[in-house]
Amino acid sequence: MSRSVRSCSLCLLLLAGFLPAVFAGTPSKDPLDWPHWRGPEMNGISREKGLVGSWSLEGENLLWRSTEVSTRSTPIIMNGKVYLLSRNSPDSTKEGEKVIALDAATGNKVWENAYNIFLTDVPAERVGWSCVVGDPETGNIFSLGVCGIFQGIDGDTGKTLWQHSMSEEYGIIHTYGGRTNNPLVFEDLVIISGVMTGWGEYAVPAHRFVAFDKRNGQAVWISSTRLRPLDTTYSAPVLTTINGQKMIVFGSVARSTRCNREPAR
Repeated sequence: MSRSVRSCSLCLLLLAGFLPAVFAGTPSKDPLDWPHWRGPEMNGISREKGLVGSWSLEGENLLWRSTEVSTRSTPIIMNGKVYLLSRNSPDSTKEGEKVIALDAATGNKVWENAYNIFLTDVPAERVGWSCVVGDPETGNIFSLGVCGIFQGIDGDTGKTLWQHSMSEEYGIIHTYGGRTNNPLVFEDLVIISGVMTGWGEYAVPAHRFVAFDKRNGQAVWISSTRLRPLDTTYSAPVLTTINGQKMIVFGSVARSTRCNREPAR
């Protein structure tokens, strides 16, 4: 089975499993939506009942399929739409990335938001690595591309609300061959992370978290882990609460960053 078929199959499996939640009235804040790649609780658990236990490419519990959006990115489901990051114009001189929205019932494309990739040695098959995240409060979508293009996108129209070029503004490294962490929505913030080397006190490389106002894209705070990391992180950060303290937990060892609010300089 080709890589593209495997990637597409992942999308189809999730659709077959979670459409009962999507069609249960689809309120603006449906607790059974799947706005993060690991679910609404960021732990891989669905509270939905009666999920399908089997499926096949031949048709069992298969609602629809689409090769146009074949990707290694895990999709999310929110407000009756499927959102994901995908390659755009693959295997051409104009190849880039795009955030795409599909109608969850039919698989028809609702909109796409395409942008360029540039000055990178990321292999073509790793373009579209990250996962988008949805914000149930505003209905907006946030994405981080392999070249550090970070966007807030209107979930209904696909219009870019604000954008940052993280490589130019914060010196984010082009994500070690495509390994790009996904954004996190926390209250009124959207937080992204990666190995960055910037200027002044941020000149020494570190894995850093930068929090932005989710509505207008203004930087709020930045937090660094230990300097001169040996490598990038291979696991995506998640939010959790430990002993009453809200935290971001990431990496392959016990490391965490508190969700405090130190101002960005």
